Amino acid sequence: MLTVTSNQGNEFNHLSRLLPDNFYVCDPGKPYQKGAVENINKLIRQYIPKGVSLKGYTQAMLNKIADELNDRVRKWLRWKSPKQLLFEVTTAPSI
Repeated sequence: MLTVTSNQGNEFNHLSRLLPDNFYVCDPGKPYQKGAVENINKLIRQYIPKGVSLKGYTQAMLNKIADELNDRVRKWLRWKSPKQLLFEVTTAPSI
């Protein structure tokens, strides 16, 4: 089952319409409700240690990090990468 957990922002409104039964919004100030986000933060820390300013990174460097993370397979995605899963979801025929 695919679920999406978001914060209170409206940047995910389109997903809430696509996945109305599987879309959850976290309570403000409770990051532990978004476990996947905390896991991604750990992965990012492999490239950028906590407390290090992003000013020392170019956009190209940040894009490379994002590409590497989006290409990395994840157990919780059934051994698919986020990039693979996004492609599958966005190219699947409508029902």
